[in-house]
Amino acid sequence: MGKGNWLREAEEQFERWTEELSGAEPPTSVSVPHSVLLTEALELAALVEACWEPKGGLPGMKELEGSIDFGARTVAEIRELHGCLLQAQARLALLRANPEPEPMADALQLLRELRDALQFLAATRQRPQIEATLDKIRETSGGSRSHCSVALELEVTASLAHDHLDELRVLPGFEATQIERAGALAVELRESIAVSRVGDREQQRLSELKGRFLALLLDRVGITRRAFRWVYRRHPEVAKLAAGDYHRQRRRERSGRSQPPPSQSAG
Repeated sequence: MGKGNWLREAEEQFERWTEELSGAEPPTSVSVPHSVLLTEALELAALVEACWEPKGGLPGMKELEGSIDFGARTVAEIRELHGCLLQAQARLALLRANPEPEPMADALQLLRELRDALQFLAATRQRPQIEATLDKIRETSGGSRSHCSVALELEVTASLAHDHLDELRVLPGFEATQIERAGALAVELRESIAVSRVGDREQQRLSELKGRFLALLLDRVGITRRAFRWVYRRHPEVAKLAAGDYHRQRRRERSGRSQPPPSQSAG
């Protein structure tokens, strides 16, 4: 299968499972570390596929096909859910690594530049009304640095600068385009609120979806392990392969804790 076909099929599986789980109850927490579950799920799928047909005097997993809630489709679902989990993790990582550009820093910098220019004009040209207006703007904002407050303060300050544009033009370093830029940044600030909320909702959706994928994968892994142990119940050395290294280690640890401590011999 070509790379393009593989990616398209992975996307289709992700969308299909997403739709199937859209009305599912919120999942309970998965106690197994996620990386362990992902690794052992693939190992289990490969084990079942290798043992599907009878061979060497051993039964095959295919004998359970259709008799219980296990079959070749169960193994396929393990692989699909594994892929869906990786996709959800990748999409989350991409959202967190590439947030939408934040205009707040530029807006605050431009606000300081406009205010400094107006204060310099008020001090050098004896315009106390300019300073009084700036004080009123600061008082109205109350020092808030929310997106809406900074957008409003930027617009009002830019409007004041526009009223004194002829005098501000002669100041070295002042550019009239700063006033236009202030209006554009105010719009970006307000729009960024909606964009941020959309991004937050998408992250929440993907996190919940990842939890549902994990819970469903754990369910399919549990079904498959029980089926494997049943088929090889008379072959314990084979049956124990159904448990991954993590579960075998946990079982050994529990067994060790349940053993009584060695008795101390009398000195």
